[in-house]
Amino acid sequence: MNYSPNNGTILAGESDTITIGFNAQDVELGDYYAQLKISNNDPDNPLFEVPIHLKVADITVVAEANPTEICAGESSTLFVEATGQGETFSYLWKTAAGEVISETQEATVSPAETSIYLPFAVIDNDTIAGEPVTITVYALPQPNLGEDQSACGNTLISLDANADGASFEWSNGETTASIEASAEDFGFGIHEIWVKVISENGCENADTVMVTFGEIPAVNLGENQQICNNASINLDAGVDDASYLWSSGQTTADITVEGAELGVGTHEIWVEVTSALGCVNSDTLEITVNEVPPTVSLGENQALCGSEQYTLDAGVEGYTYNWSNGASTQAIVVDTAGYGYGIQTVWLS
Repeated sequence: MNYSPNNGTILAGESDTITIGFNAQDVELGDYYAQLKISNNDPDNPLFEVPIHLKVADITVVAEANPTEICAGESSTLFVEATGQGETFSYLWKTAAGEVISETQEATVSPAETSIYLPFAVIDNDTIAGEPVTITVYALPQPNLGEDQSACGNTLISLDANADGASFEWSNGETTASIEASAEDFGFGIHEIWVKVISENGCENADTVMVTFGEIPAVNLGENQQICNNASINLDAGVDDASYLWSSGQTTADITVEGAELGVGTHEIWVEVTSALGCVNSDTLEITVNEVPPTVSLGENQALCGSEQYTLDAGVEGYTYNWSNGASTQAIVVDTAGYGYGIQTVWLS
């Protein structure tokens, strides 16, 4: 028999552990008893004895873990069995730090890191230790796809697993560490994209990101327009379910443009359209506002006799003219030779 330590200092109120060993090799089966005498400087109890009982028995304690290697978050089952001398045993398991975790033959554990577990078989008042069992715990890969992202049209979005791994599996079937996501591959709309990373030890973990692909609004204000300053024209952005901003500050899908408000001249009108998914597009056209010609008066009705002539004048310069006889000059001469006798109507636009 041996013990350790064989001397030491303990402060008042504290405790210490003395480990006792016994070499049972070539010792006959049976019960052995001894007294460990400990001397100290306590004047009231300078010597006290600790009884020691050792049972030498033909007992085998076998323990195992299944599996012995796990990934973080998984579990393993501990099993211990003692045989010998036809005895009935009870069991317990301890951690390497001595904490009892189970008083059953089989125990399920989920260590966060590689750990050692100590098996014990108990018979009567005796506790028999088995060989320690080690469970190796492998860390999980930690993929990180980052924050949710969005893109418009054919813009690409780069996604990286940001983790070391032996293999990769993406929701679209790709097997590389990073991918280029596009609306062409996934379609327009909101998509949940995930990646699963598998380590060389077979441990796997995944991460997910939401990716939005938005269509660019097809804004079309049409061709450039011309209106008179007493007329108006309606302009429509041509896109539904969006928000709008016109050069005039209006925010409706369509607007009415008044020539009188714009004034004579050429004006640039634009609209910016933002879709529900945040994609922006715009279009511009020119509206030319022309002044309305002044009111034309050809005077009172006239009567001509024989070969008499009469000059009709539009009275305004700088315009194009269209007379009822097909003339395009500012003034025309009317007579019976050209119109014949009778009542004739002459008009000008």
